[in-house]
Amino acid sequence: MSLFSWFKKKQALQNFEPGLSLTSHKVDILNPNLKEVKEAVLAADEPEGFVTLSWTSISGDNSFIQALCFDSFYHVEYRTNDLKKGYVYRQTNVSTEETLQLFQSFFENQTLTLDDTWFQVKVY
Repeated sequence: MSLFSWFKKKQALQNFEPGLSLTSHKVDILNPNLKEVKEAVLAADEPEGFVTLSWTSISGDNSFIQALCFDSFYHVEYRTNDLKKGYVYRQTNVSTEETLQLFQSFFENQTLTLDDTWFQVKVY
């Protein structure tokens, strides 16, 4: 590998912005505040609505929580930053209040504490 190839590869690996990112059917916001996160969660109950809050660490690791709303209940998925395992953790029929709490916890800690209500699902 030439020095130029090594440098180009090194640059490509570092092409990310560390921090939180909020994506929904209405907004895309880098480093959102908690109010923006809560508003996006509440707006996800609209037709074709969704919300994703992702965290990219300084090393480039990525984790996220995302939700879709069906009949006033949310379907929530959480992925840890360990991509090698290929799993997401899923909860269904989650209330609005609990969904807001999950997103707030992820916003504050960039992780979630999992209990037996989460189902582990192999996605790849």
